[in-house]
Amino acid sequence: MGPLPERQMTGRWLLPALGFMLMTGLLGVTVELALRHVDWPVILLWTAIVHVALAAGSAALGNTALHLDVGGGWALASGLCAAIGLILSFIALRHADAVVAVPVMACYPVVTVLASLAFLGESITSAKGVGVMLIVTGVILLAR
Repeated sequence: MGPLPERQMTGRWLLPALGFMLMTGLLGVTVELALRHVDWPVILLWTAIVHVALAAGSAALGNTALHLDVGGGWALASGLCAAIGLILSFIALRHADAVVAVPVMACYPVVTVLASLAFLGESITSAKGVGVMLIVTGVILLAR
């Protein structure tokens, strides 16, 4: 067996993935704390300000170009999914404790796996299928 394709090299994705896990995990708590004092549109406004600042910094460093092609369309769709998902998480956390709502929201990998099968032509092994079932089982147990 040859070397792993560059895309699958653990060193390139693991640290950012762990950072995502940490930041997303903290997000449920910080949103819950914020919602004790403000409505969700205030959090959305602060989120937009941070995103604009990060985008401006990235553009200033020459790391960003706005594409108006197929890739740009998918980038727009990604932005819409992220923004709408974030707003929906604010609303969910307004009406449920983080310990209940966040595990349910954290079931999104199941959607990713199913969408990857349907739209990206990716395959799933039996071990990954078991992993999906464990995620669903874990969410059910945490949401009780």
